[in-house]
Amino acid sequence: MIPKTFQLAGHTWKVGYNPHLLNLGECLPAKAIIQLKGGDGQGDAQIEQTFYHELVHAILFTTGDNGPHDEKFVDGFAYLLQQYFLTAK
Repeated sequence: MIPKTFQLAGHTWKVGYNPHLLNLGECLPAKAIIQLKGGDGQGDAQIEQTFYHELVHAILFTTGDNGPHDEKFVDGFAYLLQQYFLTAK
């Protein structure tokens, strides 16, 4: 499930779709926005994984890590975060 909004450290972030993105997603910390590429036949699982990837970027930016972020770390953390939420009972 991909939310429309969420909060980190008291700031409300918005999640939206932009079919014209060059990448699968992007995190815009100055605007507290995550944009996901959609509408081009991407599968739900890929969009969801992209959301978690961008969420990890948002978390890192919120903790003061202004990057550049280690993409291998971000991917690994995102996969584990997604697995946690999908399997938690």
